[in-house]
Amino acid sequence: MAEHKDFKNFDPSLLYEYDSVNKTYILNLSINSFKKMYNTWDYSPYRKRDINETLIKYIEDCSAEIPLKHKMSIHMYLPENEKNENQEKEGISALKYYFKYLLYKKVQQKSRYLKNAMLYGLSGFLFLTMAYIFQKLGAEKYYLPILPDGLFIGGWVLFWEVFSIIFFRVREISQSIKEYYRLSEAEITYHFGKTFPKTIKTN
Repeated sequence: MAEHKDFKNFDPSLLYEYDSVNKTYILNLSINSFKKMYNTWDYSPYRKRDINETLIKYIEDCSAEIPLKHKMSIHMYLPENEKNENQEKEGISALKYYFKYLLYKKVQQKSRYLKNAMLYGLSGFLFLTMAYIFQKLGAEKYYLPILPDGLFIGGWVLFWEVFSIIFFRVREISQSIKEYYRLSEAEITYHFGKTFPKTIKTN
């Protein structure tokens, strides 16, 4: 999808509160109850439940709009009758743990990509070396005229895969790792019975 021409000039402070002292953007969320934080199909105790995917997706989308050089904090606005010390602690732990889990998955994925890039690079070097040797030996004389060409093509294809992994896939994953790390370290604050700030509201 083509990037909108005005996106580079997008000012996140138009949508999110900004703490200029701590250089922190504040993401305000309006939630009807603590139950809305969790997967409705999961009836485990709150501390073990999966986080609501819609909530996670919304936080991820908001994070993508905020420059990584800034910190983030999450403020949750709930009704007064939802005040519960245990659920408050469990909610914070669950949300932070979930982002740490996503961070761990991305780090593992990056590690696999780098291992594959090393394997492809070594294989590509071997293919090109063999192609050069067969070419020097005159493989066509032994009824193998396509062998050097095939090895050359295979070697360059593997090197292109290395290039693709390092400059595209790993770069994208590294961006996600930084975002999930920021979210896992974000300060989470509850507000009960207070007026929701003048920002985008989600239930």
